[in-house]
Amino acid sequence: MASKTQLIEAIMAVERMKELDRKTAYLRWEAYPTQRLALNSTSPKVGLMAGNQRGKSEAAAHKTAWNALGEYPDWYEGHRSLREQDIWVVGETNETTRDSCQKKLFGPDIDNPGVGGIIPPERIVGKPSRRTGITGAIDTIQVRHKSGGSSNITFKSYEQGRKALASWTGDFIWVDEEPPWDCFEELTMRLIARAGQMLITFTPLLGETRLYRLLTEAPEGSGVENFRLKREEAKHITAQIEAELIALYGNNPAALKSRLEGVASISTGLVWPFDFGQLLVPDFKIPSYWPGLITLDTGWQHPTAAILHRWDPDTDCRDRYITKEHKLSQAPVEDHVRVLEAWGDFDIVYDHAANQTKGDGEKIIEKYMDLMDPSWAMKSEKQRRFHIANKAVFAGVDQVYKEFREQTTFIFESCVQTLSELTQYRYAEPSKKNKVETATEIYKVNDDLCDNIRYGAMGRQHMRPLGRARYEPSLVNQIVNQWKPAGRGY
Repeated sequence: MASKTQLIEAIMAVERMKELDRKTAYLRWEAYPTQRLALNSTSPKVGLMAGNQRGKSEAAAHKTAWNALGEYPDWYEGHRSLREQDIWVVGETNETTRDSCQKKLFGPDIDNPGVGGIIPPERIVGKPSRRTGITGAIDTIQVRHKSGGSSNITFKSYEQGRKALASWTGDFIWVDEEPPWDCFEELTMRLIARAGQMLITFTPLLGETRLYRLLTEAPEGSGVENFRLKREEAKHITAQIEAELIALYGNNPAALKSRLEGVASISTGLVWPFDFGQLLVPDFKIPSYWPGLITLDTGWQHPTAAILHRWDPDTDCRDRYITKEHKLSQAPVEDHVRVLEAWGDFDIVYDHAANQTKGDGEKIIEKYMDLMDPSWAMKSEKQRRFHIANKAVFAGVDQVYKEFREQTTFIFESCVQTLSELTQYRYAEPSKKNKVETATEIYKVNDDLCDNIRYGAMGRQHMRPLGRARYEPSLVNQIVNQWKPAGRGY
């Protein structure tokens, strides 16, 4: 019969074993076969696609922890960190990064980091620095690496824009959910100096985007690999979870397929996948001092389309309102001019196609210049009102995406054609005969007003107060001139 001392020692041994198990639980995590393949990849860019709640983020969180700690499970065959690491974790917003990525790594309580997370609390060095303005969000936290040094894990979001992702050199980046293309480009640059790796985990809800195609169509040996975690592989998914997803998205079979199977669908490939009902506002009288801008896309068979954009100076001109629309085919320039003149003598940003010469030798845009507002007698004065649109498609798409996501662009309820186009504005279905990375990636049907939305976002440096005051110093001009757009192309 065991003595009391022996029993105590046995109990203490069990407790030590439990404590060791707790401290090293991140090494015993059971990965699905596809998760293992993705985590073992040594390619500089790795994609892991899956439906909702299939385990893609869980896999990336463990890889992030292993790199930060310098310790790996026995089955791991990928790159190993032999020294402390500089790591970024990047999500859609500061809030989603906090609630998903940060929580997985460090638990739900910022005051007790590590409790309930993958990384044990005893491996955390000091206290994390907090992100300003976001409750419970970590900016940077240090983790003790096996080598004795301290790894840095910094949390970012691509809602901060490309500039916020610059001027850093790192070893590893985990990107959770698909980033805008310009942010992806910037993140790629951050890893070049140290030959680092980027792991992108996402559900392809945006459809056949540039990034999706880069990952899924990359040839062998290109340094890019993509893996898809199949629905049936995720054994932890219960019938209840499946039922909840079906209940939420059952009215949209294509979106449901993406969320269950982790595959892109053209029907889910909206360029701006938002609930535009939340951005509709009742028409109201715009104060005369609000700066405005007219955008113009000329055509004949293809419609001539225009939009009047107004900016609220009380928000430092960050809030944009799409207040009027015009779309008409096979109509003379005079008909379009009458509409635009009624909107006011704002500056006009036009598609460069209007510089084409007609049969009479006159450029289309020159006819607009001749007809617009006869009170502007001097040709040079009229020309000052006209500016060629910045047609950088993907930069414009990214800028408008940011504005819709942050709810800084609103649409008058009367702009029904604009709303209709927005709900159909999508990426073109890839063609084996025509795989190009140009504007043709966007389905070029019924997109005229959407193009105008891009022109407005990329041309807002031309917005002016109403009337001749636009060329005179004023408080509004001062506000406008102080505002610096966050998007690319300015």
